[in-house]
Amino acid sequence: MADVALIWDPALGRADMALAAGDLAMDDGLETAVVISLFTDAPADAGDAIPDGSGDPRGWWGDLPIDAGEQGATPPDVTGSKLWLLDRALLTRETLARAESYAKAALAWMVRDGVAQSVNATAVSRSLGVLELTVTIEQDGATRQFTYAWSVTGPAPGIAPPSTIVLDARPSNATFLDAAGALVEVGPNVLRPLFVAGAQVGNLVEAAATNYVRNPRAEGAVAGTPGTTPPDWGISFGTGLTGSIVGSGTYNGVPYLDIGVSGTMGGTGTGLAINVYLDNSNAEVVNGDTWTESCWAQIVSGTLPAGQTLSLQMGQYGGTTEYPGLICATPYAWTRYANPQVITGGNTSADAMVWVYANAGQVVDLTLRIGGPQFEKGAPATSLILPPAGSPGSSTRAADTIWSPG
Repeated sequence: MADVALIWDPALGRADMALAAGDLAMDDGLETAVVISLFTDAPADAGDAIPDGSGDPRGWWGDLPIDAGEQGATPPDVTGSKLWLLDRALLTRETLARAESYAKAALAWMVRDGVAQSVNATAVSRSLGVLELTVTIEQDGATRQFTYAWSVTGPAPGIAPPSTIVLDARPSNATFLDAAGALVEVGPNVLRPLFVAGAQVGNLVEAAATNYVRNPRAEGAVAGTPGTTPPDWGISFGTGLTGSIVGSGTYNGVPYLDIGVSGTMGGTGTGLAINVYLDNSNAEVVNGDTWTESCWAQIVSGTLPAGQTLSLQMGQYGGTTEYPGLICATPYAWTRYANPQVITGGNTSADAMVWVYANAGQVVDLTLRIGGPQFEKGAPATSLILPPAGSPGSSTRAADTIWSPG
């Protein structure tokens, strides 16, 4: 049965009806049902924090019972999801888990009512506060997938409408991702567009920030086995493995280093096949502060050993040593991953690391690409900050100062 199609608009972060051949576009009703279920605002529970501080729990009036007696022991069905509670949330693992939980709860009626045999949802974090949610539905022996991406950082800070501001000053270079996702470096006082899923949603307006990774361009690397590791990078390999510097360069505008490893993992149990340490020794870390490490990563050849993961780890030291991390989402294509963490345990220093695991006896044969590493105070990850080419060191992006002509 055909239904009026609702089309997701990533630029506006909402769905709308679309035209096809001068008439309303139609679909089989499944995706429209998904869109309504996910992006209608379900009412918040009493203990939920309202992101805009208004205290309004939202919800659709059509879900209200006609009279109190109808409530009984079984609450009425609720239309929509609580994804709206994630507006301006930090994209931590906990936030992604909440997004998946909210989506599954909103779509559970499909299985209950026999519309689908199973429903699943997977959330991943994209750069600059973009959350991507993929819904997988098994229906009549076929698998259907729908993917939606939107910014959860809200209209401020970080996003301004594209036609309402003028850049007054930013006395430093800066970067942004273009519509194709490639990194673009610009000079001082250049207003930067902000794209989400290929569509411009505003302009990128950021506070000052410092990238404490001292050599994010991986300058000084020399290819070979073992090759020459870039200054201010530390790379070690697991017992019995042979490591190499495969090469370095620029991919999609991002400077990168390719690291190769091969052989059979020795030792016992599970260990690190690759351990990449990025020097940021001049970062002033204080217990209770939030810091974020980020980088692009990709498995460019080979595959991870069976059952193993690629992860970003933040080593915390000086008190109770901890290594809180982010397990990177498959398929390990060129993606910017971010790992925001609160400094805890009385720790007073921290560093950014990238780990690949392997079990003793597993064969390892892969090339890992790491690009644009960044370690900065606060969350979420901001645009990549790079020192001038040929002058490695911590680098600061000045704040964007703007004004509105009307």
